[in-house]
Amino acid sequence: MIYENFRLLQSELPPGKYYGQWGREHVFQSEEGNAMWFGAYLNSDESQFKDKVLSIVYLYDNCQAMGRGDYRVRPLSTVSNPIKKMNDLIGSDLNMYRLIGAPSSLSSPRIYYIGAAEKTVADFYQYIVCIKDSKATEPLNDEYD
Repeated sequence: MIYENFRLLQSELPPGKYYGQWGREHVFQSEEGNAMWFGAYLNSDESQFKDKVLSIVYLYDNCQAMGRGDYRVRPLSTVSNPIKKMNDLIGSDLNMYRLIGAPSSLSSPRIYYIGAAEKTVADFYQYIVCIKDSKATEPLNDEYD
């Protein structure tokens, strides 16, 4: 559905480069876990965007997130050990890592949460943005003065 909506919008827009932000799995550029992800549609043989898609994943290190529905603050940590070690060495709250051509210690960690244990993180993304120590958002106050 994301791809179909994109095609409708794209047909009305001038030619150019487009930016979108979706969840981790939506940017996979190949079919995985019996799912055809948005990035896979964009990178398919039928798409005018084949081989023109750049996937960036956001990973979180010691962060917080606001829970859905109850708005409770919950811990959020999605960073793998090799990236966490590098992040800790750099010492910044926001780091970007290029995976293509990167040392294998960065580009080779396995992604297990989708059942593709034989693939590495570089098979899914070209860059990682690692966010550290970010606090949760707060719900909007619905009282306006």
